[in-house]
Amino acid sequence: MSDQTNQIPNIPPAGNAPSYAVGRSPEPLVDGHDLKFMLRKDLWIFIAIGAVCLVLGGLSHLMGPRSYESSALIYIDPKFDQIIRYEQLSDSGASDMPSLNSLEVAIMADSMVLRVIDRLDLRDDKTFLPPELDGQPDLKIVRFLQNNRFEAGLLPDTRLIKISVRDPQPERAKRIASTFASEFDQFIVDQRQAEAKAMKVILEAQASVARDAAFRAEDQLRAFREASQQGPVEQDHDIYSNRLTQFSNELNEVVRRRLELESQVEIISEVDIEANPELVIELAGSQSLTHVSDMLSHKMTAEANLAVASTQVTKQNPAYLAALSEKEDSVKQLQVLARDIKTAASSKLAAIHSRETNLRKQVGDLQKGLVEMKSLSSEFRALKQQVEREWQVHEKL
Repeated sequence: MSDQTNQIPNIPPAGNAPSYAVGRSPEPLVDGHDLKFMLRKDLWIFIAIGAVCLVLGGLSHLMGPRSYESSALIYIDPKFDQIIRYEQLSDSGASDMPSLNSLEVAIMADSMVLRVIDRLDLRDDKTFLPPELDGQPDLKIVRFLQNNRFEAGLLPDTRLIKISVRDPQPERAKRIASTFASEFDQFIVDQRQAEAKAMKVILEAQASVARDAAFRAEDQLRAFREASQQGPVEQDHDIYSNRLTQFSNELNEVVRRRLELESQVEIISEVDIEANPELVIELAGSQSLTHVSDMLSHKMTAEANLAVASTQVTKQNPAYLAALSEKEDSVKQLQVLARDIKTAASSKLAAIHSRETNLRKQVGDLQKGLVEMKSLSSEFRALKQQVEREWQVHEKL
C-alpha cells in the first residue's frame, strides 16, 4: 500500500470576515493608534469631569463645618505607680509600661469623657454636637466623640500622653484639651486618695496586729527573765566561760602536783628511814632548808669528830664516847626529820586528793552551768530579737 496525504482545501472567507492565512496570528481589533486618537478626540471630556470634581470638593469644604485641633500633654511621674500600688518599682524603664498603657486607656474612658462634657456644660451647647445626636443617650454621644473628636496616645519612648481634640470652634477645642488634662489629674488625685484611705485601713489593722505581737513578745521576755533570776541571763556567757577556764587551770595544776606527790611518797615509802634518813630528805627536796642544812652539817661534823677520836683514843675513852654520842644524836634528829617529811608528804597527798575532788566537782558544775547558760542566753537573745523585730514591723507600718 502507498501512503496518501490528506489535503485541506483553501476555502475563501465569506463576506467581510477577516482572512487568516495558514500559519499567521490574527490582527488586533484595536491598536495603540486607535487609543491615542480616541484620547485626543475626547480629552476635553476628561478635563471637564476633573474640574467639576475639584469645584464640588472645594465648595463642599468651604460650605461644610470646619474642624480645629488642639492638644495637651500629660507627663506621668515615675513615682505615681509606686504610690498607687504601694510597692517599689524596678529600675527598668519597661517595668511600668503596662501602667502607662492603662492610663492611656483611662484618659479616654467613658466616665472621663462624660466628666469633661459635664465640666464644660457641653450637653447644652447646640454647636458642640451634630444635630442628629441631640437627645441621644450618653453612650452614643461618647462613642461619637471617641471615634471622631477625642484621641489619646502614649508618645513612643516617653512618659508623655498626648490628648488631641478636634472641634468646630478653636477656643473650645483648646478648653476641652486643657480640661481633659485637669480632669485626668483630678482623677489621679481622687484615685490616690481612695487608695490611700483603703491602704490606711489595711495598715492600721496590720499595725494593731504587730503591736499586739510586740506586747506578747515583751510578756514572754519578762516571764523568761523572772524565771531565770538565778543566773546572769542578760550577760554574755563569757563570764561563765572565764570562770570555767580558771577552775580548769587550777585543776590541771592540782593534778600535776598530786602526781608528783604520789611519786614522791611511793619512792620515800621504799627508803629505810633508820638506815638512810638523808635520802628521804633529798627525795623530799628539803636539804636546801636552813635548819635542815644545819642538821646535815652537824651530822657531818659529828662524823668527822668521831673519826678523829677513833684514831687518837680508844673506844672507852670519854672523848670517843662523847663524839659517838654526838653523832648518834645527829642521826636520830635526821631520822625524826625524815619521818616528819614522810608523814607531811602523805598528808599533803591526802589534802591534794581532797582538793582535786572538790575542783573536779566545781568544774563539772561549771560545765553544766555553762551549757545551761548558753541555752538560756540563746533563748533570751531570741526573745529579745523577736521583741525588736515586732516593734520594727510596727514602726514601719
